[in-house]
This record gives sequence, C-alpha cells and structure tokens, in this order.
Amino acid sequence: MEFSGVLKEGRLQSENLERLISDENYKYFVEKYSIHTLSEVENLDDKNLFIYTPERYLSFIEKREGEIDFNFAFVDEVYKIDNDYIIDEEVRENQRDVAYRLAVFYSLKKDVDTLLAGPYIEFSKPNDEVYNRSFDRFLEKNKIVLIDYNNYEIVNKTYSDVKGKKSYVLDYNFDLTFEKSSKNDRLIEILNQIFDINENTVIYCYSRSSVEAYAKTIINSGLLNNHSNEGYDEFINHISENFNQEWILINALRKGIGIHHGLVPKYIQKETVSLFNQGLLKVLLSTTTITEGVNTSAKNLIVLHNQKGNKPLKKFDAKNIAGRAGRFLHHYNGRVIILKNDFMKIIHSESEGIKHKNYDINSPKDEVDLFYTDEEYLTEHDKTKIMDINQLQQDRNIPDEVFNLYKVIGRKDKIEIYDKIALLGKAELEAIKRLIRYINFRMDIDYDGFQIILDILESLVKNQKLKFLIEYKGQNGGYSTLTHLVHFYLQGGFRGSVNFKLGKGLPVDKAISETSEFVYSTLKYQVVKYLGVFNIMYKFFIFQKTGQPIDEVSGLDRLLTKLEYNAFTEKGRIASDFGVPSSIIDYYENEERSNEIKNSFDNYESSIFKKVERIITEQNTGSNNV
Repeated sequence: MEFSGVLKEGRLQSENLERLISDENYKYFVEKYSIHTLSEVENLDDKNLFIYTPERYLSFIEKREGEIDFNFAFVDEVYKIDNDYIIDEEVRENQRDVAYRLAVFYSLKKDVDTLLAGPYIEFSKPNDEVYNRSFDRFLEKNKIVLIDYNNYEIVNKTYSDVKGKKSYVLDYNFDLTFEKSSKNDRLIEILNQIFDINENTVIYCYSRSSVEAYAKTIINSGLLNNHSNEGYDEFINHISENFNQEWILINALRKGIGIHHGLVPKYIQKETVSLFNQGLLKVLLSTTTITEGVNTSAKNLIVLHNQKGNKPLKKFDAKNIAGRAGRFLHHYNGRVIILKNDFMKIIHSESEGIKHKNYDINSPKDEVDLFYTDEEYLTEHDKTKIMDINQLQQDRNIPDEVFNLYKVIGRKDKIEIYDKIALLGKAELEAIKRLIRYINFRMDIDYDGFQIILDILESLVKNQKLKFLIEYKGQNGGYSTLTHLVHFYLQGGFRGSVNFKLGKGLPVDKAISETSEFVYSTLKYQVVKYLGVFNIMYKFFIFQKTGQPIDEVSGLDRLLTKLEYNAFTEKGRIASDFGVPSSIIDYYENEERSNEIKNSFDNYESSIFKKVERIITEQNTGSNNV
C-alpha cells in the first residue's frame, strides 16, 4: 500500500481538499488515490492520501499506531514548532506548538521522504551574539537539507509608510494624496483612491473588535453607499435568515465589506474570501487569520496596527502580514500601505531565529516534550521528572497505550485524573453512568454527572476562559456556567446558543461573537481535549475494576464526536469539516428526513450542497474508480 500525508492548518486543509477535487490539474490524485480527511478511517485502498491538521494526524496515528508507514509526508507552516512563531491575536494557552512538534516527530520516520515548509522563517546565524543552534541540530540529526529562499519574494512589495505628508508616490502608476490628517480620515481617503483605479484591498487589524469597529467606520463614511450586492444577495439573505439581520457582518457585506476573523463561522469566512477574490467585495478587514490558509487576490494591503491582540508583532509576523499584498500569477507587485508607523521598524528589526526546544538542553520543556526529547538535551532535573512520572505510572499499572492517547496532555495530568476517578464514591460513579445514558439516548447531559467531571478537570485546565466557565457557578453556586452552556448548545445548536445570550440582554454582535468563540474554540478544541482525557482514564479505571475491555466500556465518545464535528455520520463529518451551513449537515445526519430537509434549502444552501456533494462523492470513491 502507498500512504502519503499532508499536514495543514485547518483552513488550508479544506482549501486543499476542494482544490484537489475541483481543479483538473490535480485529476491524477483524485483518480489514483483515496483521499482521507477524518481521523477515523475504516477502509484503506492501495493508494491513500491523508490531508490532516497536526491534531487530526495525531488522533489518526493513535488509532492506527504501528499499522501504517507513510511513503511521503509534507508538513506546512512548520514554523509552528516554535511557540514564539505562532501568529495568534490572543494571549492564551496555545498547545499548537506541542502538536506541531509531535506531528513532525512522528513524520520523520526512517524511509519516509518528508518536506517541511514555511514562509519567512528566520534562521540563527553563527555570528549572532546569542546563537541558538537548536534548529540547526534538529536539521542535522534528522538529515534534513535546508533550502532557504527567504531572500526572494515571488511577488515584489512596495512599502509606503504614511505619516504627515500630503502626497506619496507608491509605484509607477499610483500616487496617494491627502486632505486630512487623522488616521481614520486617511484610511477613507486611501480606500477612495484605490476604488478609483478599480482595485480592492485587505486591511489588517489587531483584534476582532477592531475589525468590526473599522467596518462601522467605513460604513458610516458613506464611501460605499452606491455599492451593489446583486451578485451575492442570496448569500446575504441566507445569513440574515439564519443569524440576525442586525449583525455587523451582514451590514458590512451589504456595503461591499468583508469581515474575516476566527469567530466567523468557517463557511462564511470561505464565502467572504471568494466574493472578495471575485471582485464583488471591495474591502476585506481581517485579523491574523488572513495569514493562515487564506489566499486573496488583493494587490493592496493597509496596515492599521503593529500588534496581534495584546502582543507586539515580531518581524516574522509583520512579514507574513505584508505577504498578503499581491498574489503570484495575478500581480507583479503588491502595495503595503502603513498607517501605523512602528510597523516598518518591525519589518527592519533584527530577526529572532527559529528554535526547536527538543534540541536545546537550556530550553524549559513541557512535560509532554520530556518524553520526545533525546537524553542529551535533557537536564538532570528533566531526567528526574521522567523517572518520577514513570514510577507513578508503574504504581497504578497504567500501560503506555493509555498515555499515548491525547498526546498533547501530559502524563502527570492523566495520572491526576485517574486518581480522582478512583476516589469517587458509588453515588458519583452512578451519576457519571447516568450522564453517559443521557448522552447516548438523548444527546443531552445530566447536570449532576457532567458537573462531577468538571470538578475533576478544573485544577488541570490551563485555558483561562475555559477555567472561568468551570469555576463560575452563578449566585446560587450550583452548576458551572459551562454545564448550562453545553446543555443549551446540545438542545438548540449555534442559533439556540445565540438566542440564550440574547435573552440575557447581550447586543447582537456580542451574542454572536461570544457564541462563536464558545462553539468553535472552547467546545471544539478545549472541552473536547479535556473531556477526551477524562473519557480514556475513566474507561481504563472501569476496566481495572471490572475486567471489561476498554473498547466495550460505555463512555463520552458520542458527546466528543458531537462537540468536535457536530455530526456522527461519515458524510456529515466530512461536510462539517469542509465548512457548510448547518442545514446541509442535518441532511446527511437525518436519512429519513433527507428529502424534506433538501427541499427546504434556500438558494445559497442549494449551491453549496452541490459543491460539497461532489467533494464527498469524489472523496469516497477515489482510487476505487480505477
């Protein structure tokens, strides 16, 4: 059998799947390979292509450990092995660097050809005052050849640092002139002059709230009052019907303005970028999400901030953001127009070389990293920690197979969860069993059982927002806020969760934003991760107590699938992963009502359904057609 793997960021994962299936240039792969995007793969053919995020890849190898050897692996955005290189608009717990390091670790197997790629990575130089050779050692140890094209831009960039002058020459055919001096006024003047030459532009903002605030600024300026949305009115009608007509995103779309950040549902993000690339939207306002998995046709980039959330931009961040100006095969030159002067200081600043903490004895290591680091790069303290954890493991007779699940969570945390489960009384264990029955038969939670699990996990949670949702129990002090929110989500989905927050008096934009963050970040990643670890330790405890095989122990598996995919069937999960309206997922999840659901699709949903149907059909047939 032949196995090839591609590790991609989530947005790039669906984008590459769509490109493979829709572009005739990639017809060979569709015809010759079975393409997989889910970690649960039931049937493998002679030739298989896996397109995964690092987290999905780790989940896949947990299920198929020892069964599959890849012939080739391609890891994109490999810079994320270094947490300092992760572009993120928030200061928060981020275990993406751990996931990337582990994914690279498992990719670099003997006899596997591997290509690691990433833009604008800076490498340490031997004459640096503080020279960290950890990445060099990583390359040497794994016999990786470095091909450094950082000195070459595929599309040339011109930088214009707009300060106090009245006019600026940007390039051979475009000048900027100003009548006003404030930042907001100059932004509107820049946009007006870009529109006059029939071009569009991306605007970088440091946060989600600033994206929405600047969208209102452009709307209120009246600059796009005559914009026609005739080419995408069905999309606007669909969002208005399924969300709320007062949402700023809808008001912006009506004026030709796209909003792009991490709390916008995936399918709306994708459609917004598509409309922008078609020229139907004139402006695309975005946070750092524009640098990850998004290809636009914009010649112009306007930079309004020199931060990403509360964090200052690094040189790598700034170059990656500036890289959105111009697109290969579309433009010879991209324009970067800067309304935040410190941005150019960052562009010209000294770079920080990429590091790999597993190859640096002086780098503090997370507990997870200890077990994937060669002994020569471990301190004596590190080695003692490993010995202590191994002893705890032996005392409880927990096999490595259990610890190898949910690899991004440390062994000591798993042991603590196991110990807390072992201390539960008969009534508490019965409440957990009742919770599991509720999940399996109602897809809802029993409050008492769910709260017992949250109490076990509370001290281990590092993400501050999730920790607050567990700790805060309202004035009555009964159940965690998270318990209520999970219940309302399971009962009413995204819309039900928004309505719950609107009922609490939140403004529309705030209600949708908070719901998006809860569903797409907290639930899908953080809650699934911690509940998943509880689930495996609970099953192992029951196995030790009763002798019942772990695979036969009833647990939280159905809830975990619901929270991660919002779907149970294979087709439903593929559609959910790709990013579609919830009605299309409902179609695949309800076979008896599928015709009724399909007949209720609006025009926009029907068009998306045709596209995803082709992707699902091609993905499920693949090499079987040969």
